[in-house]
Amino acid sequence: MKQFILLLIFFFPGLVVHAGNITFMTYNLLGNNGWDFQSLRIEKHARIISESGADVVAVQEISGNSNFNSLKEKTGLSGYWFDIADDGYGIGVLWKSALGTPQITNFKVDPNPGSTDSESRAFIVAEFNDFCFIATHFSLNAVDRDSMVAKIVKYAAGIGKTVFLAGDFNAQPTYRALVTLQNNGFDILNALSEYTYPAENPTSLIDMILGYKNVSTAKEYSVIDRGIPSAPDGISFSDASDHLPYCVTVDLENTNFNHLTVTSSGTDVATEGTFAWCLNNAVDGDVINFNFDGTEINLTDAFTMKSITIDGTNAFNDQPVTLKQTTASKGYFTLASGITATFQNLIFDGTETSTLGNTAITAANGSTITIDNCVFKNINAQANNGGAARIQGVATVSNTGFFGNTTAGSYGGGALCIYNAANVTIDKCSFIGNTSNANGNSGGGAIVARGTKTTTCDVTITNSTFANNVSGKTGGALLSSVQSSSAYLVDVKAINCTFAGNQGDGAISALTTANGIANVYLVNSLVVNNVNAAADAYSDLLETLGSTEGTAVLIEPHNVIYSVASSTIVTTDRNCIQVIDPSTADLFKETETFATDKIRPVLTQVDNDSIAMISSTSIARNAGISTLSGYTIPTTDQLGYTRPATPSVGAVELYNSTNISDVFQNSKPVIFVNNRKLFISEVEPENRLTVYNLIGDIVYQSDIQNRDVISFPNISGNIFIIKIGNYRTKVLVK
Repeated sequence: MKQFILLLIFFFPGLVVHAGNITFMTYNLLGNNGWDFQSLRIEKHARIISESGADVVAVQEISGNSNFNSLKEKTGLSGYWFDIADDGYGIGVLWKSALGTPQITNFKVDPNPGSTDSESRAFIVAEFNDFCFIATHFSLNAVDRDSMVAKIVKYAAGIGKTVFLAGDFNAQPTYRALVTLQNNGFDILNALSEYTYPAENPTSLIDMILGYKNVSTAKEYSVIDRGIPSAPDGISFSDASDHLPYCVTVDLENTNFNHLTVTSSGTDVATEGTFAWCLNNAVDGDVINFNFDGTEINLTDAFTMKSITIDGTNAFNDQPVTLKQTTASKGYFTLASGITATFQNLIFDGTETSTLGNTAITAANGSTITIDNCVFKNINAQANNGGAARIQGVATVSNTGFFGNTTAGSYGGGALCIYNAANVTIDKCSFIGNTSNANGNSGGGAIVARGTKTTTCDVTITNSTFANNVSGKTGGALLSSVQSSSAYLVDVKAINCTFAGNQGDGAISALTTANGIANVYLVNSLVVNNVNAAADAYSDLLETLGSTEGTAVLIEPHNVIYSVASSTIVTTDRNCIQVIDPSTADLFKETETFATDKIRPVLTQVDNDSIAMISSTSIARNAGISTLSGYTIPTTDQLGYTRPATPSVGAVELYNSTNISDVFQNSKPVIFVNNRKLFISEVEPENRLTVYNLIGDIVYQSDIQNRDVISFPNISGNIFIIKIGNYRTKVLVK
């Protein structure tokens, strides 16, 4: 392992994994052993794992969730623990977040009748994009090991990916269980001459890593290094555990696992570990992660983006990283044509340059951008179009909040300016309090979609809330426009969206000034309680037609609730509801006064979502349509809850007014589920949370306190049973 260790030292803490190379580890930590409590050894275990450089780790004999959480925190790795027998003892898997979030599945194997080993055993499957990793701990009984092998072989044969199996097998390579694995296509990747047990003067090889590939869809791999890693300075392996750790590094075909980790909040591009250094050293396909003591990164200039992913979850504290531009009139990132980039779990905060900013992200025609679970707030683009982003290429924006962004550009778009041959999909987003200041026929307090090519500028928006946005002229929330003598095209679809409390001539406006076609298609949407630019009258849907023959504007509503619309808009036979007086209509759970004497909904904040809850007797309930030719109607709402067969109109369905949850429950505890997290309150101190899947298997356990927030396990499926003390309930997760 000498060459392997030298490479890790040379590249730490920035570039830590080479293209195609991935290091697996298995390590039995030894549970509580008399007065030798595992919690007293976790620091040693964490250093052993961290300094090995392993990317994915199978760990056995974890004594309690608190020990596992401590191990995750100290290694900076993501992970999942399975309490096998519901008694605080189990196995786990750890991974570097740059590999993505795997789908987790647990398999429990109870002892056979008459077994000499009464302990239940299990294996965890972590399915990544390019491979599966199975972490396990086998029984001491040969027949029970056979049962485990049969399940693993069956699973591996059906997965269609390369599989790596790692764990404490309580059996040597010549034992029946390992022979059966090898006869069914598994190869032992260890050096058979390197023994792992006991840690002091080992005589047996029972901690192993195996590889499996049986179909053409599985990736080829080759072993490039293997062995027992060097012990960290000051640590003896035998003092940490009765097993030795073991590592195998493989080169996995056509796979790029390059990633860089930001370990400092500094700004110097020449200093290893800063964000600037990581971005400068990144190559296409890399992932930039964060693991530093802090929450903010200051930018001193706009970065030229590469075809990489920036994942803002800070492993040090599990908080999203906030990016702040500290130089006046500078944006954050620019994407050239041909660049494919992903931004996730980031906060873009323009507070530092709120009056002297620029568009945060500029994406050229021919670029592809993905934005997921981010926040853009208080960004002032000045005379540039689009406060948060200016998009000309392909974009997918989801689970993202846009709050208080501003533009004074000639196109507009307080949050987003979309034009050229753009193809943009927006889902489960909130656009709140964004502003487009008047500049000619600019508009779109939240979004402007502008046709500037004969190729259609195409925008689809689903499950999103637009509230309290302002346009100095037209399109308080959304403007679809062509402002040219050429026959340009723009199409916008908004399905199951809510537009309320916006200010501008038409909350939704379709406008042409001379030629071209500007369309807006609305389905299952609430467009009410919006006011005009002068803020002296309600104004919801507005068509403004240009002067040239052949130009066209169209707002086509289906199952839309609105108040004021242009006389040219056809609502007949489209199941639309016109509200004569928005101030008295039964629509929203709670309202407030704005624009002197007008009414708008009070918003509820849920993570990155800001939503307008409907009332229990709202006319929006069950007023939607689940199928419509030419449209895909979402089956979940903005918060991820399943819509009924006849959905509501708007971004969200009706939920319990206390916890915004459709779980059934008693008076306590209170459980709110969002973004695969459990928000728990009104529980007795030191209670125990157990999560079961629908076939009764335990998939997660932890000790909880009142007002805890529990990251929900990374497992497949959407419906689970929650048990807290003697209380049980069913929950639906995104």
